[in-house]
Amino acid sequence: DASPKLAILYYALLKRRREMELVRFTELKVLVKPKTGYVNLTKKVVEAVRKSGVRSGQVTVQTLHTTTALLLQEDEPGFIRDLQKRIAWIFPQHYKRRGKRRLEYYEHDDLKKRKNPQPDERRNGFAHCRVSLLSASVMLIVNRGRPVLGEWQQVLFFDCDPKGRPPRRLRLMVMGMP
Repeated sequence: DASPKLAILYYALLKRRREMELVRFTELKVLVKPKTGYVNLTKKVVEAVRKSGVRSGQVTVQTLHTTTALLLQEDEPGFIRDLQKRIAWIFPQHYKRRGKRRLEYYEHDDLKKRKNPQPDERRNGFAHCRVSLLSASVMLIVNRGRPVLGEWQQVLFFDCDPKGRPPRRLRLMVMGMP
């Protein structure tokens, strides 16, 4: 009977394939200018995939900060302004009262209500709320050694609290077959 031999061959091939799979990690550091609030990461992601040696698989990009987000979208200035304007309208940092500009109240910023706040804690409740509308990661298919993107799709990194911040950290994981 040939079925035990086929099963042995199948499991040997499966084991060989698992041994060939690649998993590569990369860390990116990105400085976001407060004026723009975002950076296009597409070229860096394409380069990381190229360097990984993966020809077929996937790449995941993840931010390591709670006031930053990733978006797979068109990098068009009008769209970016529209998005930032609408998110700021939903979660404003300031409001005007009797002609004076005041900070909007966010319970996150009320350090008396927080457990173990850091001594240098920033008042950035607005930023935490804003990124909750976006995503902490994006995942793309890798085909022929390149991330698969639609005609206008770009990997965009948004920092909703960029003033005075050091470069932000992101992790990329590329996995698949060489």
